[in-house]
Amino acid sequence: MENNFYQMINPISILFAIGITFLVSYVVGKNLNISGSFIGILYLWHLIFMLVYLWFVSDYGGDIIGYWNDSFTNRYDFTPGTKFVVSLVKIFSVLLGFDFISTNIIFMSFGVFAILLLTRIYFDIFQNLSLKCQIFPIVIVFFPSLSYWSSSIGKDGLALLSCTLSLYYFSQINKRFIIIFLALLIMVFIRAYVALPMALAITITFFFILNKSFHKILTLFGLALIFLLGLIFLPKVLGLSDDFSFYNINLQFIFNLFESRKNYNLDGISSYNIINFSILEMILTFMYAPIFVNSLGIFGMLASIENLILICFLLLSFLGLKHYRFHIKNPSFIYSFIFFNIMILMFSYTTTNMGIAMRQKTMLLPFYFYLTCISIAFCCSRNVFCLRRLF
Repeated sequence: MENNFYQMINPISILFAIGITFLVSYVVGKNLNISGSFIGILYLWHLIFMLVYLWFVSDYGGDIIGYWNDSFTNRYDFTPGTKFVVSLVKIFSVLLGFDFISTNIIFMSFGVFAILLLTRIYFDIFQNLSLKCQIFPIVIVFFPSLSYWSSSIGKDGLALLSCTLSLYYFSQINKRFIIIFLALLIMVFIRAYVALPMALAITITFFFILNKSFHKILTLFGLALIFLLGLIFLPKVLGLSDDFSFYNINLQFIFNLFESRKNYNLDGISSYNIINFSILEMILTFMYAPIFVNSLGIFGMLASIENLILICFLLLSFLGLKHYRFHIKNPSFIYSFIFFNIMILMFSYTTTNMGIAMRQKTMLLPFYFYLTCISIAFCCSRNVFCLRRLF
């Protein structure tokens, strides 16, 4: 099938997709105590980025073309990973008869739900503070990368939703356990290699926040179960050969596996070589590249501006470093700290392409912003000098 997606536009299915996704978004937002006007603005913001993304794909190509075309030729196969996403697309493209744009709107709604959850999380951090301080959560929920990468067919919207659901659960620990179960289930089917560190972070967090010894024993049992399942699915997740043996697993094997990933994706225009990088250089490159001097074109400049904002959040958070000691027993802080550090080490050590890094970084931004915002909010409440000058 050729890329004549826009010649097959079905206005009725587009209006239906917009109507149903906005209605669900409105219900979700109202249940999170978000105003209707703010929900509408967020939805429109996300819709604009979906159109921008589709315009970009129409000129330069992208993964969503493969997902769409494969949905007409592949059989239903809900194996975790790409096959799961293709089968999910197939439900809308073949079974329900949605057109290309309508199907993208459906997938865009996953990103909208994620941003609504982040809206509740971050505005709760800055509640009871001055209106000037509300600029920080507003900057986050309208952060372009979060909307851009989660606005179309693919794994990114669902992955972001999984991450925000897990963060929302621990920030509202009295909520139903089904939320954290759903978050982990989504990640298992979308990006299994992220689901294992997520499960590990969840288990460790429960170990620290549960008081009874019996509960901690159950947590340790869960940790052992996660490790066992990780061993079972390791060959599938990492794409190892069928004759792989668990007896080969040792520190040297893990080291060689990560080292081999440094040579992947080095042939692209936005690739970078990390073979001779220190771990700090890898982390800084992953989180803050491009940064003007190594940006490519208009999109590189826009990404540089975003990365500058990320650096500003980090620097401002340094003003309230002492405040972190008050969050040692905070479930959302424990979970964010563990998951973010595990994932940034893994991604930094294995990512050699700026485009891929920007997409993967989307999963970490909710935790990055959370960890920086709890410090910034403390500074706002204490009316720190630098923040007074900033406003």
